[in-house]
Amino acid sequence: MALPNKIKLSEEATQRMKFIKSKTQLEDWMIARLGLCLSLGDRQLVDLRKYLVQGGKDSKEYNRYTISGEFDLLFHQLILTYRDRLQIEDLDESDLMRAHLNRGIMMLGRQVRSIGDVAQMLSKEGAVAALDAD
Repeated sequence: MALPNKIKLSEEATQRMKFIKSKTQLEDWMIARLGLCLSLGDRQLVDLRKYLVQGGKDSKEYNRYTISGEFDLLFHQLILTYRDRLQIEDLDESDLMRAHLNRGIMMLGRQVRSIGDVAQMLSKEGAVAALDAD
């Protein structure tokens, strides 16, 4: 199965996204992309099933390309690699994308209280240093 064209967040992730946005003024797609990267890059093995909660009527829904943008194929491959490396057979690509997105937004919400926290988080991960090298 392929990645979904539309992704609906859980209600909890939707609320966390609103909180992050109010503190940082980042656009939704930026928050979602950062969260997705954060979850995919986390080395802890977690049960992603708990992040598959279906969103309610007030949950945000996004086109996948809004989140992944020009990196759509890269995110797709990262999700496939994650699935294959952990030998996850009962979750398809669509489930994994939604679970990582929900999880990542929740993780981001625990770390970010201001735009400065985002900059600090990116510099810790080497993203800012990599940009400076260009």
